[in-house]
Amino acid sequence: MENYYGKTMFDINKLHILEKKYCKDIHHAYKLFFTKGDLSSIKEDYRKNQIEQEQNKNKYEYMSKKEYYDRSIEKLKSIIKQSLAQNENVKNKSYSGNVDARLIYKAEKINDYKIFWKEKRRDEIKFLVDIVIDSSASLLEKQSKLSVQAYIISKALEDLKIENSIKTFNSFMDYTVIKILKDYDDMKSENCFDYFCSGGNRDGLAIDVIGSMSNNMSDYKKMMIIFTDAKPFDVQVLHAIGTKVKKPYQGDIAIDDTANVIRKLRQKNTKVCGIFSGQEEDIGIIRYIYGSDFLHINSVEQLSTKVGRFISDYISNFYE
Repeated sequence: MENYYGKTMFDINKLHILEKKYCKDIHHAYKLFFTKGDLSSIKEDYRKNQIEQEQNKNKYEYMSKKEYYDRSIEKLKSIIKQSLAQNENVKNKSYSGNVDARLIYKAEKINDYKIFWKEKRRDEIKFLVDIVIDSSASLLEKQSKLSVQAYIISKALEDLKIENSIKTFNSFMDYTVIKILKDYDDMKSENCFDYFCSGGNRDGLAIDVIGSMSNNMSDYKKMMIIFTDAKPFDVQVLHAIGTKVKKPYQGDIAIDDTANVIRKLRQKNTKVCGIFSGQEEDIGIIRYIYGSDFLHINSVEQLSTKVGRFISDYISNFYE
């Protein structure tokens, strides 16, 4: 795997712990591989050159229309910025503070004990955005445009000092590969251009694992933006002699699995938005998986406006 995707991030013991936790039920006997895409571990020149060629295509797409894309970044920033007024006090529901008699019934009826109001400065509310990109072969034709779209979002957030990460996922053999192009504290939005497509996509497993990677950041308001064509698909082509072919991850089984993971993330208070880059006939699938929280993007102009409004509306909820 290292010779194909880059140096591993975790040792075998850590991977076994993660696989025991996440690779079960429909994902039983599958494996995980985490990398930052460090090409130094790739020994084959052909593979290394292949990756570099794809990355150069992404960079060329951006540089060939740099002014156009940079305007989109500024537009996105301006929309989000409207909801980020600083140094004002806001009131948030809390477990302590000034009691609101109107909320007491919630504690009795639905066990919601946030019946107090506590004043908080706006700049004390911290937001975290995971930008997640399906990097399976089905999106190869859209690879460069998707890398630029992810860059536009990440760069706008970075300039506004909103922590964000860029993660991609795909499947290869028995592995779900999760590549971390940018971590929360990095200022490296340009790493989006290292995105490249290959293999299948076991969406449910990948998104479940990625969603857990910020579990220790409970003081943040979290959002996950997922670039997807709404076609989870991972079918085993080759298998070891003497072993059974594993059940295909496709169709209703894969769609239901992905939808369940999205619902689970929302139950943990992560706002999830699907950015749909698929075909019109698959709108029903994206709606089934993501509900109303998806954006059908056909142009960069739409990206800036629609994503900007989505993020802005989410942020504004905490400032009412």
